[in-house]
Amino acid sequence: MNNSITSAEELYETLIDLENERVISRKINQESDNLLKGLKLLVERFNEKNILVDIISILRDIVGCEDIIIMTTGLNHAFITKAATSDFFYNIQLEPQEFFKRILSGDISISFDVQSIPEWRSLFNKLNSQIKSAIHIRIGFSEKDTLLICFDSRLNFFNHAHADLIKRYSTLITQALINISSQEKINALNKDLLNKARQSGMADVAISVLHGIGNVLNNMSISSEILHEKIKNISLTKLSEFVDFIKEKPNEKNRYFIENPDGNKMLEYLSLIAQQANAEKLDLLEEITSMNIHIDHIKSVVSMQQEISKPSNVRTKAAISTIIDSILTLQNNKIAINKITLVRHYKDELLILTDQYQLEKIIRNLIQNAVDSLIVCNNMDKQLIISCDADNDENIIIQVIDNGLGIPPEDINKIFNFGFTTKNEGHGFGLHDSALTAKELGGELKASSKGLGQGAVFTLTLNNSRF
Repeated sequence: MNNSITSAEELYETLIDLENERVISRKINQESDNLLKGLKLLVERFNEKNILVDIISILRDIVGCEDIIIMTTGLNHAFITKAATSDFFYNIQLEPQEFFKRILSGDISISFDVQSIPEWRSLFNKLNSQIKSAIHIRIGFSEKDTLLICFDSRLNFFNHAHADLIKRYSTLITQALINISSQEKINALNKDLLNKARQSGMADVAISVLHGIGNVLNNMSISSEILHEKIKNISLTKLSEFVDFIKEKPNEKNRYFIENPDGNKMLEYLSLIAQQANAEKLDLLEEITSMNIHIDHIKSVVSMQQEISKPSNVRTKAAISTIIDSILTLQNNKIAINKITLVRHYKDELLILTDQYQLEKIIRNLIQNAVDSLIVCNNMDKQLIISCDADNDENIIIQVIDNGLGIPPEDINKIFNFGFTTKNEGHGFGLHDSALTAKELGGELKASSKGLGQGAVFTLTLNNSRF
């Protein structure tokens, strides 16, 4: 009989063990199924940001708690909710104190009463009905400080088995965060590329428009020069000579204009017409001269905008003389009107391998400054000298020399500083930018002057050894 009792007890214990194994097996199967669901989400829904909510929802089912949130640090270092199983948690923000700092150092915390945690204490009145106990764990996401927090409204709900389960599952959450971050970076890069493509398209349109405007301005400039010549050549001196002749030669034919009152009035009238016509001619010539200056200014601005829109950082073979001559063409009217003597000293065949557009920008700025200085100076013999030559070290040396206003000794060391200018309407950027651009081209820009009224010399040295 004792044997049958022993056998019955052993059978009972065996049944209990078997049931425990079944329970454990069901839990393992359930956990495995949920892990597979999480992996499937990572693989199939890589591009969806709400994948994080779906994964923590699966974790919530595995753990059996009521809510799970993921918090990351924002711009002001406070923790904000990145994903949550309940919308309630999206409106909270927590300042990290000692408790959160301890969790971020690697600890995991099972809290039986959330009211004891300093970070949550300020929100406890709002959360009292929602949360009692919690588990806090750091997620190994390197880009930001990240916390995974599981909540439940039951006191003492969580235990170490929950903590171990959350640790194992946190790998999927980390991967989900990495996927989301990668997709955000890809989206940002795509947006940046799209913006650059749009800007490139706008630049192409701008170049086309500027080219059209440039053609119109060239035609206007030609028409203005023709009109200037025609007005200048209108012969009004013969009318004045006719009046003078009658006054000086009182013969029978012109006695009517001298002795007859009506004839005398007509002579005075002709004299007034001659004076007025000459005055109007001078006014028209002055207006056309002013208009030509404005046209040159607009052409210079258009040309500058065209050059800015052109591709940069591309080295090409360029002829120095061609670059200088094309820039001087834009200054022809100013040089002629202000009676500036232009002297060129350079070799036509001198070539350089460089970023042509950047080099043009430097030379244009130097020539423009020299012309402006000569216009406002009181020197009667205004001279602008452009020279270019190569030295024995394969350096190309370009000089822009004028006998204009000059540079005071106290300003010579500040001439290339950003914001420094000696012009009333200057912005202090041109020479600063030119000096920086010269360095980018592997060269150097220097300035010298004997002082006020003594003109200035700007020397651009470029290495041409790679040509």
